[in-house]
Order: sequence, then structure tokens, then C-alpha cells
Amino acid sequence: HLTEINLESCSRITSAAVTALAAHCPHLASINLDGCSRITDAAVTALATHCANLTSINLRFCYCCTEVAVVALATHCLKLTSVLSGCTKAGVTAIGTQPLRVA
Repeated sequence: HLTEINLESCSRITSAAVTALAAHCPHLASINLDGCSRITDAAVTALATHCANLTSINLRFCYCCTEVAVVALATHCLKLTSVLSGCTKAGVTAIGTQPLRVA
């Protein structure tokens, strides 16, 4: 079972690919998407929905992600302890009201 994956700087990785990964890797605990600028809310929502064991996610430079992604993670990933976010479209309101430690 895949539990960790590092896709840092894989600039061609798409939301569709991450969505498929989430659907087929429910034991995923850690994913690094730093620099994956094509990742959208749909991919992060799929990760949140399918990967309940997620403890760490890096969304630095995922410019297409919004507060929808943050809320999905907060709602579904109760084991999440580390979120690195450079999602400029994720509002402070969404981050501030969710029970996450955001770095």
C-alpha cells in the first residue's frame, strides 16, 4: 500500500492524475504537491475524500487551490497534522476557522 508520495515540482501533473491516485491509494498518509501548479480544488477534495489517513499535505505553489480545498481537508482528514499552503486563493477566513495547524 502506498502511504507516501513526493510529487514536488512535477509541474505537468494534473488534477485528474491526483484524483485517480487518491481513488486508488486510500492508505496515503503524506503527499507533497509543492510546485504542482495545475492542481485544483477537485484534486485536493478527492484526496480529502478518499484518503482518510492523510496526516501531511504540502500545497505550496498550488495557485489554483482555494478555500474549497482547505475546507475539504478540514472536514474529511481528521488525522491531518501538517499543512503547508501557498494557495493564494485560499482565504484567511477559511484557514482561520478550520481545526488545522497551517504552516
